[in-house]
Amino acid sequence: LVAAGIPRNEIAVFQDYKSDEAKSALYAKVNNGEVRVLIGTTQAMGEGVNAHKKVVALHHINPPFKASDKEQREGRGIRNGNENSEVRIYTYIQVGSFDSYMWQMVERKAEMMRQAIDGVDTGDEIDDVSDFILSLREAKAIASGNPLLMEKFDLETKIRRLRAEKRAFDENVFAAKK
Repeated sequence: LVAAGIPRNEIAVFQDYKSDEAKSALYAKVNNGEVRVLIGTTQAMGEGVNAHKKVVALHHINPPFKASDKEQREGRGIRNGNENSEVRIYTYIQVGSFDSYMWQMVERKAEMMRQAIDGVDTGDEIDDVSDFILSLREAKAIASGNPLLMEKFDLETKIRRLRAEKRAFDENVFAAKK
């Protein structure tokens, strides 16, 4: 980052701030723009971190262990009080690495959680998949380095959308017959 032109004093590593007073001072520096880059782990920068007023980008440099970790990370910037209406999300994936497996595991967990929360029948097929889960599938496909997996992902997405449209059509026809 320094080689790219960001002054060292505008970069902070969250874990270097141990006390509550030091963390509060860091939050103030991030929120007023003195610190432009804040680096930290998902666990360290979880709930209670209020350094979000000027966030323009978030970078995932590794796959999270849980679906909720991805949401927690992104919640550091995509939240009320951020002066920027748009936050860019960057996900870095090492092609052909264990990343593919990790994204697949997070995707499966996210699907299972969504089904449990929504009360969806947990049969062999998932009728509707959220944008969050789709982004996990895409990350997994990219990490695999296999273009056929990306094509499969695209086709599955189209099939899911068509099934949803068909279901909505059938419900409208049924309602019209009443």
